[in-house]
Amino acid sequence: MSINFEDQMEKILNDDVVIPASVLKKKEIAFNQIRKSKNNKFKFQYKHKIAAAVAAVAIIGGAAFGNTAIAAVKNSLFGNNYGVQKAVDNGYIQNVDNNIMKSNGVEIKVSNVLKDSKRAALSLNLKFADKDSLKYFKNAKLSCSIKTDDGKEIPLSEDYSCSVDKEKGELVFNDILNIMDGFGDENAVSAAKSFKDINNFNLQINKIELYADASAQIDPKTLPNLDNDTKKQLQEAGVKLYKVIDGTWKTNIKLDNKFKDVKPIVFKASEKNAFVNIVSAEMLPTGMDITFNFNNQVKPLSQDTLKDIDNITLVDDKGTVYKPTKWVVETSNGDNKTNVTKTFSITAFDKISSLKMIVKDLNGNTHEINLLKASSN
Repeated sequence: MSINFEDQMEKILNDDVVIPASVLKKKEIAFNQIRKSKNNKFKFQYKHKIAAAVAAVAIIGGAAFGNTAIAAVKNSLFGNNYGVQKAVDNGYIQNVDNNIMKSNGVEIKVSNVLKDSKRAALSLNLKFADKDSLKYFKNAKLSCSIKTDDGKEIPLSEDYSCSVDKEKGELVFNDILNIMDGFGDENAVSAAKSFKDINNFNLQINKIELYADASAQIDPKTLPNLDNDTKKQLQEAGVKLYKVIDGTWKTNIKLDNKFKDVKPIVFKASEKNAFVNIVSAEMLPTGMDITFNFNNQVKPLSQDTLKDIDNITLVDDKGTVYKPTKWVVETSNGDNKTNVTKTFSITAFDKISSLKMIVKDLNGNTHEINLLKASSN
């Protein structure tokens, strides 16, 4: 059995909702965001799929919002990420009541939150005073930030999905926030390390961006001004930015005790491998993060090697195959090798004690690395 996020998401949506084929059309685009510290030692690559492949947008006509809308798309609350959805299915989520933020004609309600030491997720309900704001809607992006209890901004990457009811002018936005390591910036590194200990979810949203299909007939004079490179990327993604809403939506949510002192389950390679070196392997409620490098690396990783990284899989003792999520972090270590971190869809709720990591080298040879659950102290 193989776990594939996008196939599972499409099946879940099709089970209960009639969705136009144009919405479910898979048109993938990867925006590679590269962040570098002052000494250019750190590099980050995240595949941003602005089109429907990442957002998995469902058009829901006439459905009531809030919990009813969530029920309307069945188990797809965070269905674009199997690991986070697995946590939700096991009750690892906090329902939030009476938390509404208002700014510039948009009301945002936080419905659910969850976190472990590496990720956070939240479900937001947006209500637009001007329902026509969603007239051309295909996708949305929110500029979100979260801060530690002492006010430091936490470095993030995002993966999101949304469902829309154009008639009601309402939108459900489910956002998965991956905590980054700070890329050498002292304050960001400190904030990232502090994230696991936060007691409150200090959320701020400063901007809402609304996207239409690239073929939508919209007066060019009404569109936001963009640089040529951004226009080209959006065109390749099959979308256009048609509306930007600036504002300040800010809230502070006290987190449940269930999110405190969540320790990762550590795995170790049973033996050394000639091709891949496992730096760390940690399983959490929302996924498993494995950091590794290549023993024979003598130059920067090529695009061919990066493609092979995406083909790495985990297999449990029952034969279930777990694929990595669509983002990768690369950092240079002291040996001038590249440490690569991938997140896999297996979680602490799967109660697995042994795994095989399967990877092919550039000569086509398959390597199997046995990962065993380390004994707890």
